[in-house]
Amino acid sequence: MDHGAIFYEDGTRPTYANSIAIDRDGCVYTLARFKHAGKRIEDLVKIPNPFNNEK
Repeated sequence: MDHGAIFYEDGTRPTYANSIAIDRDGCVYTLARFKHAGKRIEDLVKIPNPFNNEK
């Protein structure tokens, strides 16, 4: 099931996302690739539970 594109808080998108996983609390993890200061960076990204309706 596809829930759409991954965006960072500043609205930019990674150039590549891989290895989506969800933990017990519903947080989503992905291995993302993006450009920073002219270099390609790969990093683990944590997205707080997008399905949590509590605010």
